[in-house]
Amino acid sequence: TISSIGRCISNETSGIIKISGGTVSGGISTNNNSTGRIEVTGGTINGGIDNNGTSTLVVSGNPVITNTSEAISNNTNATAIILGGTITGNGTDDTRTWAGINNKGALTVGTKDSELKEVPVISGRPYGVYNTGTFNFYDGIINGTNKYAIYGKVSEIQSGTTIEITKLNNIETAKLVNVDYIAQVGQTQYDNLQDAVTACGSNGEITILNDFAMIVGDEVEILSGKNITINLEGNTIRGFAEDSLITNNGILTIKDDSSLHAGKIESRSNDVITNVGTLNINSGNIYQNFAEKYAVNNTGTLNVSGATISSDFTREAKGIKNSSSGSVTVSSGTISNFKYRNRKLKYWSIMYNWWNN
Repeated sequence: TISSIGRCISNETSGIIKISGGTVSGGISTNNNSTGRIEVTGGTINGGIDNNGTSTLVVSGNPVITNTSEAISNNTNATAIILGGTITGNGTDDTRTWAGINNKGALTVGTKDSELKEVPVISGRPYGVYNTGTFNFYDGIINGTNKYAIYGKVSEIQSGTTIEITKLNNIETAKLVNVDYIAQVGQTQYDNLQDAVTACGSNGEITILNDFAMIVGDEVEILSGKNITINLEGNTIRGFAEDSLITNNGILTIKDDSSLHAGKIESRSNDVITNVGTLNINSGNIYQNFAEKYAVNNTGTLNVSGATISSDFTREAKGIKNSSSGSVTVSSGTISNFKYRNRKLKYWSIMYNWWNN
């Protein structure tokens, strides 16, 4: 057992530290500061791991890593490879970015192969993984309490899979599941949305078949001269992408023909839709919950009839941003956002006319 009120283990230069058993307990119990490498294959680490500089952290086997804020903080330029273990961030403040893993560098969870494994298990409050860096997600289960299992972009997942999101009470869980087709045009099915858009030619309708996730590289562009309809059919598209999930330069109509109209397009990493052309949202839900981004970023013509457009985050999240060249008509439906911090009113305006603020 190694214990301290501060750091228990600090790797300051290019050394290699291997932890295979025992208990390490401290404020920030294990610290990787420079170009070194820490390998954790067993034992219990109470107080978390702070990975800095250009250092490398590798976690495998069955260790337990916990902390009262972030169990693992992987900072800019650092690399964390998480292959096993139970990693838990027991945060108590849901307004913070505390997580099982808070990543600003390069994070890989699991192994890129043909097998989907349910290890490691990463849990945190309010986030499981909070990512502003590079995040490759290949295996494991990620849990977020009170907010989200994954927040921010996902760079890569296993081929032939998608990110499944489920929720039980206040815990959201993310894991990879196999998926065949996610969209249909006519009688032909497609495994990604851009191929379905391309198959429509100049005019066509896409039916969404299943819930699926869009990650970095899955962003869709609708070119000028195209007239495309997306029918959500009660399914959810979740975005963990680099840019807007959909950029529309043509005519795009979004609807949901399911009985409950519960279909949704949601982004956790950027704008949901950037509209330069004509966007008609007739039913369904457009939801954005990433800071300083928009459900619809409009410089074209936006018509809302019977849909719900909403946003939810602490800083400048808006339902609609309408720039000086844009036109917005709302004939029916709901436009809303949800806040839990008091800020100037303009940051919470449900429709933000850019040139007036």
